[in-house]
Amino acid sequence: MNERDSEALACLLEADGAVSTDSEEDADLIVFNTCSVRDQAERKAIGKIGFMKKIKARKPGLVVGCIGCMAQNYGDKLLKDLPVLDFVVGTDQIHRVPEIVKDILRTRRRTAETQLDKIIRPELDGHHPGAVVAEVAVMRGCDQFCSYCIVPHTRGREKSRPIPAIVEEVKRLVDAGTREILLLGQNITAYGVAEARQDGTYTKDFSAFADLLAAVNDVPGLARIRFTSPHVHFMNDKFIQAVRDLPKVCKCFHVPLQSGSDRILKLMRRSYTAAEYLDCIRKIREGLPEVNFTTDVIVGFPTETEEDFHLPLFAARGHEIRAGLSGRRA
Repeated sequence: MNERDSEALACLLEADGAVSTDSEEDADLIVFNTCSVRDQAERKAIGKIGFMKKIKARKPGLVVGCIGCMAQNYGDKLLKDLPVLDFVVGTDQIHRVPEIVKDILRTRRRTAETQLDKIIRPELDGHHPGAVVAEVAVMRGCDQFCSYCIVPHTRGREKSRPIPAIVEEVKRLVDAGTREILLLGQNITAYGVAEARQDGTYTKDFSAFADLLAAVNDVPGLARIRFTSPHVHFMNDKFIQAVRDLPKVCKCFHVPLQSGSDRILKLMRRSYTAAEYLDCIRKIREGLPEVNFTTDVIVGFPTETEEDFHLPLFAARGHEIRAGLSGRRA
């Protein structure tokens, strides 16, 4: 998602007259797109931003900005901690960066803008043409509030784009040479759920994401569709049928597990059990024996025991596969 945001912002700046450069020394504007998921990511960003003071000492007119999750998380505190920064812009205000840069060049006034929005701005659908593989953000935010994750606080609550707007973006990409689309969302199988709950149309059989996959599958000239990251709680029968039957949807899915222990999953606030996870995988395999899965597992979650650690993670064709992890644990 950060890569997609960087490309969208670059397109906005270029439309506003900026020209990209590969050299920090040549740049008049340097923007850091940051992450807050891990402490190490923040440390690297702070260190790199701090290094800009050497360049700014030689080039006082240089404008330095920080966007992304770290910007959203800390806001104007970053302006206090990092004097080299001219602006801090949160995840829902990226579309305002060109305007903010102009204001800074005129007034030299430092600013922080971190208000969360209720809509996804259409200005953020720009792409650099010609890429064979392109990323399309279909929703933003997350409503799951997993106990280890900062995303709902830095990306806001779930909000989804209309299917026609997404399909139009995909058509433009295909016309420019794209053949594979990666659909992006922090909790992509919950696409459209927040809006359906608001208007009272949400049921357990609801899957707007299945409808979206079908609509994108119908775009002429597109060869492959991938997506990330799904949540088991929203992988219902309608979704499973779509990924089975739609020919352009690649038959390899990343489905985060996080733990094989129901006790740990509950502490993580993952809203599914290990049995429900395995049942979802089984249903997909029944219609797609050639399907492949990748996953995430958090090892060493607080209070995890050896028994939790060695609980079965996967079941394939009736055979248990136990965790075979070794080495230093987190």
